[in-house]
This record gives sequence, C-alpha cells and structure tokens, in this order.
Amino acid sequence: MKRNRSILILKIFCFILVAFFSVKMPLISDAASDDKEKANVLRLENSLNQKMDEELITKMKYRSKYDYSLSQFCDSLRNAAKDHGYVITRVNSIMKNKSGSQYIYTVSIRNSSYLEAYFPTSMKEAYEDTLSILKNMEYEKVISDDKLKYENGIEAAFKQHPEYQTSVLSIIKYTKNTNYYQISLRKGISFDEVKERQNEVLALAESITDSIITKEMNDSEKARVIHDYILAQCEFHSEAEENALFDDLSYTAYGCLIQHKALCMGYAASFNLLSDMAGLKSIAVSSYNMEKHTGHAWNYVCLDDSYVYVDCTWDDLKMDNGSYSTRYFAVDEETISADHAQWDKDIFSKKWIAYL
Repeated sequence: MKRNRSILILKIFCFILVAFFSVKMPLISDAASDDKEKANVLRLENSLNQKMDEELITKMKYRSKYDYSLSQFCDSLRNAAKDHGYVITRVNSIMKNKSGSQYIYTVSIRNSSYLEAYFPTSMKEAYEDTLSILKNMEYEKVISDDKLKYENGIEAAFKQHPEYQTSVLSIIKYTKNTNYYQISLRKGISFDEVKERQNEVLALAESITDSIITKEMNDSEKARVIHDYILAQCEFHSEAEENALFDDLSYTAYGCLIQHKALCMGYAASFNLLSDMAGLKSIAVSSYNMEKHTGHAWNYVCLDDSYVYVDCTWDDLKMDNGSYSTRYFAVDEETISADHAQWDKDIFSKKWIAYL
C-alpha cells in the first residue's frame, strides 16, 4: 500500500515537472529569439553607421545573411542618421530581394531628405534647442520629437521670444514618416533678409546696452533704464493699429529700436532683447481679448530673484516732470491682471524663465 502511494506521488511530481517545463521552455526560447533579433538589428545599425561615417547614404545595395523586415531596415537607417545629427524625412524607395543565402536591400534617399537636427531628451532641451535655432538663425535645422513629447517647450520658446522676428516666422510640425518641427517664413521675404535685419538690430542692441548699463546696477536698475530707453526711443504705431495694417516690422525689435515705431509686441521684443544683453531673464507674454478682438503683449522678468511684469507699451506716457510712467513697471500678477486680458499661465510661466 505504501509502495503504491509512493509511486503515485512520484507520478504526480513528474507530471508537475513536465507541465512546468512545457510552459517555461517556450518562454525561454522566445526570449532567446528576441535577444538574437535585437543583436542582428544592432549589427545592422553599426554597419550603416560606419557607412555614414564616410558619407550620407543616398543610393546603396546592402547585402546581408540576415532577414530584416523593411520597417527594421528603415528604422536602422534613421537611427544611424540620428547618430550623425540628421533626421531622414523620407526614404524614397527600399526593396528586398534574396540571392542564394543572401538578402539584398536596395535603398534610395534624396539628399534633401536629410535635415540637420536637434534631438532633445527633455522639455528643457526642447526649449533651449528652439531658442538656439532662433537666436543663431539656424533656420535650416529642425527639432526632432519622435514621440511628440516636447511640443509645449517648443511652442513656449517660439511664443515668448519675438525679439527673434517670430512675427514673420512660423514653426510647423511634421508627422509623416518622422516627427519634427521646422521654422518657415510666414511672408514673402527670404531668410537672408530676416538675417540681415536681425544682425542690424543685434549690433544696435549691443551698443545700447554698453551705453546704458553699468556693472554697479542691480537687476531692477537695469530693467528700469531699459524700460525708459525704449519709451524715449519709440512711439506707438497707432496708424497700424487703427487701420489693422500688418506691418511686420512693428512687431519686432527692429521696428522699435531702428524705425522708432512699433506695436506692443515690438516693445516687448525690444525689452527681451536688451534684457538678455544686460544679463536679465525675460519673456514676452501675449493675450487676446475675445470681446474686443484685440491682442496685447508685455514682459515677465526675473529681477533680483523676484518674478514681475513690465508693460512698456502702457507706460509710454510722458509725465509732467518729463519722466515716463512706471505704473506697469515691475508689478505683480494681481496688479497686471486687474486690467490686462487673461493669458495662458502655462505657456507664459516662470518655469520657462528658469531655462534662460
């Protein structure tokens, strides 16, 4: 009887072992297969990387004993291009054929499909990369955003910095084949004209800050002399506002500092530009009044570790004693909110100022 019971227990134990390994072995086998496939794809990427060390791949016949899917091959091409600082906007053609024991991959990519790119890995980097393109006039570069995670950072940088002539530029999101953002022109002018204007106003702004800013000044004193300088040099372009004219220069620091005539965005752009050269951190804030169908712009700036608002446009009133109004200079949110239309508190918040 005891012998029979021992045999039964042994049979049950053997059955459990067989059941366990019948489940476990396929999992081990699948994991090994996945590891092998990853190793093969990595081998492909390394090989394509080496080819791109010599020159960008435009036409190529690639022979391999490994059977890659066309999707795997295209992804490997894009990863190799990324390692060299480019996005591939389109692989024009790719075919796979088998010859004996080898697979032959025939690839065609136009030169124009390679775009120099930034590859941010955080919201901060996306913001900084957008600013770099605008500030250094690298309009040919794009910002890669494979998983579309950094749109807010890119949008914030673009909207907050009209000193880089964003009134004549736009930033476009592309999501076909690969995801990236690219600067384009809104109006019928060339990038060369934009660069020429920007270089002219940058040279003037540097000269201005050298003449009005001293080392002894604290942040508030720097901001005040910048505020007063802008008001002394510029008049509000009322004709453009009254006749709804789109004079793009009125929205820029060029219009404010060189042509001495601007709308509110031009005032804000000039304050940003001069503040940056004086070592201050400032962004432009814009709002839109739905009832009156009017927009407005002013600045949000960090002065001596305090975050305050400055509205040069609404301070452009000369007092009886010859000085300029400071009603909207270095005011808090409660004060500015009392008579300014509401604005997007996320896009125009101090978290972005910290990235400057």
